[in-house]
Amino acid sequence: MKSKRYLIFGSILLTSFAIYISQHQKVPFEHMEVCFTPSQKCTPLIIRNIRKAKNSIYVQAYTWTSKDISQALVEMKKKGVEIKIILDKVNMNKNNVIHFLQQNNINLMIDHVPGIAHNKIIVIDDHTVITGSFNFSKAADTKNVENVVKIQSKEVNQIYMKNWIKRQKFAQDIDNVVVSKNAYKPWKENYKYHYKKHDRYK
Repeated sequence: MKSKRYLIFGSILLTSFAIYISQHQKVPFEHMEVCFTPSQKCTPLIIRNIRKAKNSIYVQAYTWTSKDISQALVEMKKKGVEIKIILDKVNMNKNNVIHFLQQNNINLMIDHVPGIAHNKIIVIDDHTVITGSFNFSKAADTKNVENVVKIQSKEVNQIYMKNWIKRQKFAQDIDNVVVSKNAYKPWKENYKYHYKKHDRYK
């Protein structure tokens, strides 16, 4: 009965995603895989796809505490895969896993936003995207109710990669973050314009 519910929920998720894509931007995808915690373990799905990388892995994350995912990234770094990670500022108070990544020459940056950098995205080579609500942490895999979506599509990959590059322009090296009172000014101006333009936000 439980497995049937998950199958139905998964079908709804896939259908919703397909409808969203068709209405917002027409992009074909070759393959999709979903995972739900806590009934399933999603870290193995993430690691399996990380280990398939040939050239590059670009990440956006809110929190970072997963030793297993970090180890997989370091393994790929040693094989010559380019790895860059954009994190939220909560990670400036470095934990052991962050130190481990730095010790293995993983490029870590802090996204410069007025709120929080809440994305959970892994862009692999030019064909794969992993996203969802899943923070890259042990708690996400063992305690929380989360989802992971793996999308195999060059077109979707390109869209996420463009967004990653956009966020990189606002990011600073984790060891050289400079915060000034004008740091977020462009964002505040954009927000004011957005609120003024759209009455429903007033």
